[in-house]
Amino acid sequence: MLNPTNFNARWETPLQQDPNVAGDALVSQDGKGRIECRSLDDGRVRWSYELADASTVVAESGKVLLHRDATHDPSKLPMVVLLDLESARCCCAGLPRTGSIGPGPGLTARISSLRAACSRPTGWSTNPSA
Repeated sequence: MLNPTNFNARWETPLQQDPNVAGDALVSQDGKGRIECRSLDDGRVRWSYELADASTVVAESGKVLLHRDATHDPSKLPMVVLLDLESARCCCAGLPRTGSIGPGPGLTARISSLRAACSRPTGWSTNPSA
């Protein structure tokens, strides 16, 4: 994070993939599955979360969406996890339906349905290691 008056570094993070500024926080990942939320003011780590091989991190509207792509490795199932931005509490997690995740309307629709599911977590696994 740069000081806006002189552009000197105020703080740095080793997790530099998928940087998302959401309010007074920076959410980013290391590309291997570690996700962190840091304070923009001082770089302090507010929380960290692990989702092995997470491919996408999106922070918006008080939530953080994590996505792990499907691979040819049957031990690594595709996964979608929705976290609360402030606490990293898992709102819901699950396996996407075939063909429902990808760029464009499919991903947007799935994010909307996951947000709705946070208000009714019954039926969703809260164990993202599946």
